[in-house]
Amino acid sequence: MVEMKKVFKKNAEKYNIPYESPTKQQDEFAYNTCKKTFCNEKCEGYDFYGDKKKQLDFKKQIINGFQNSYTKNKVEMLNKRGAMSGCVNIGDYDIFHK
Repeated sequence: MVEMKKVFKKNAEKYNIPYESPTKQQDEFAYNTCKKTFCNEKCEGYDFYGDKKKQLDFKKQIINGFQNSYTKNKVEMLNKRGAMSGCVNIGDYDIFHK
């Protein structure tokens, strides 16, 4: 959650948008999203609105809980930071930042 708030602040500055502290509901939504993405080893719970082909394609892209688009270095860094999975590739998040 701390990492996500840093990203939100950084993006607000980047796009010259005033940053406002999230509400309790926004925090809860962000927490659930984070949990579903990074603490979901089987990547379950994603809704494909009954489209079995999309669901099967999604499952094929998951290797050991991570999207196959993640590099080995990114998977290792996510694991070091406590992630058990990477069900969705977060493109604008630099995992190697300090």
